[in-house]
Amino acid sequence: MENVFVDSKDIEYFAPDMKFVRFKAEVNQGNVKGTVANIRVQNADIETGDETRLIGDFNIKGLPNINKTIFDFSGRTIADLLLKILKN
Repeated sequence: MENVFVDSKDIEYFAPDMKFVRFKAEVNQGNVKGTVANIRVQNADIETGDETRLIGDFNIKGLPNINKTIFDFSGRTIADLLLKILKN
């Protein structure tokens, strides 16, 4: 996937509990595999806002239940987005 825009409202369609988390992201690149319940992304380069960027690999397991979802990041850079998700 390259040059894709993601709004959290798009994710909310598959995971209704995401209605409490709001963000917009630009996906510069990333190889995405799996299902909503088990997403695997390699070589990601994702930007949200002006100061948040994730570069690396990650897994998201447990959606659509956001309260039991595990975010496993193996990357070089992460900031405000993860803090926003964890607060909710």
